[in-house]
Amino acid sequence: VLLFGGGDGGILREISRHSSVKHIDICEIDTMLIDVYKKYFPDIAIGYKDPRVQLHVTDGTLFLKSVAKGTYDAIIVDAFDPIRSDHELFETEFFELISKALRPGGVLCIQAESFWYKSLDIEELLIKSLKIFKGSSDYAWTNVPTYPSGVIGFLLC
Repeated sequence: VLLFGGGDGGILREISRHSSVKHIDICEIDTMLIDVYKKYFPDIAIGYKDPRVQLHVTDGTLFLKSVAKGTYDAIIVDAFDPIRSDHELFETEFFELISKALRPGGVLCIQAESFWYKSLDIEELLIKSLKIFKGSSDYAWTNVPTYPSGVIGFLLC
């Protein structure tokens, strides 16, 4: 499994609960976030103690360029609240690098904003991902009461 962002450790904690996961790479650029959560919120950041975890402090796109084809069964992108569709994490190159890094049958889950906000063109993002992942993409959402709109969306590819 490859996790982009998620420096607080919450998603990492959930991934590490699964014994079937053999290795977890986490790519986070903000070391201060990691340090704060390890110190003040250790129950959330507990996943960093898992021996299967390897932390890479680097830019996600640069990291993907070094990854061999077919390395991961799952890639999760929880890098930030998406604010615009022209951010590098929503560009065609990033999706192509992810597609290359996934094994056949692998899955991508990427945060894709709430449908209540217009800051991210969800339809444009879905069309782009459908081309790269050969029709195997969809937008989904769930209720998150603590999120500003009460809803968060994501793409599954």
